[in-house]
Amino acid sequence: MFRRRTNGGDEKANVHEPDDPGQGEQKEEVKFDWLDILAFTIATFEIILPMIVAFVGIILLIYLVLRLLAH
Repeated sequence: MFRRRTNGGDEKANVHEPDDPGQGEQKEEVKFDWLDILAFTIATFEIILPMIVAFVGIILLIYLVLRLLAH
C-alpha cells in the first residue's frame, strides 16, 4: 500500500485493489480476424515503405552522380 506524507503524519493513499486476488491476473485471449491482419499489414507498409523508398532514392542519386563524374 502506498503512503502519502501529510502534515499530520502518514495516511494511506486511495489505491483500488481487486476484491478477488486472482481477478487482476485474468486476461482475455485476443483473437485476430483476417481483416485485422490485413489492417496490421497495411499499417506496417505505411511505416516502412517511405523509408525504403527514401533509401533506394538516395542510393540511386549517389549512383547517378558518381556515374556523371566518372565520364
